[in-house]
Order: sequence, then structure tokens, then C-alpha cells
Amino acid sequence: MQSGDKDLARTVRKELSRRALDITEVQVSCVNGLVHLNGRVKPLPGRVGDFDAEMDSIQKSLRTNSHIREVIFEWQTPYQSTGDKMKKDAARK
Repeated sequence: MQSGDKDLARTVRKELSRRALDITEVQVSCVNGLVHLNGRVKPLPGRVGDFDAEMDSIQKSLRTNSHIREVIFEWQTPYQSTGDKMKKDAARK
């Protein structure tokens, strides 16, 4: 891993840690501006908030960073996204 890649990975981890999320099981790897996030992410215990909004905020923030060429999100969440929930609710009616 090059020095720039290490700095970029540190920047990504810092951005993730600003959120009300448990990212202890998330691996961050960066190669030439390509950021790969893999693992499990979940809300912090006792934190009430919109989980989907936090996830969207992270994606937008990372994608606007000029040093990041592309972001690949391959992480698992303990919840269905709001969109998936809405589709299931609509299908039941």
C-alpha cells in the first residue's frame, strides 16, 4: 500500500467514525483512489436515528472527496433499507 493510499484509508476511517455507527467490523482498503468497504456496519447501541440517512450521508461524503476515484460498498447491515421495507409493505396490500 502506497503512502497516499494509507492517508486515504485514514481519511475514510475518520469519516466513518463521525457517524452514529458501529464500524468495528468494517475493513477499509484503498488502491490508487479506489476505496473498498467490506464488513458489517450497525447503529451504535442506544443511538436513535435514521440508519438509512447515515448510510446515505457516508456515501455522499466519500463520493465527493476529490482523492477518491470510486467507492465499492460491500457491507452487511442488520436492517433492511427503508426502500426494501416500503416495497414489502406495498406488496402486502
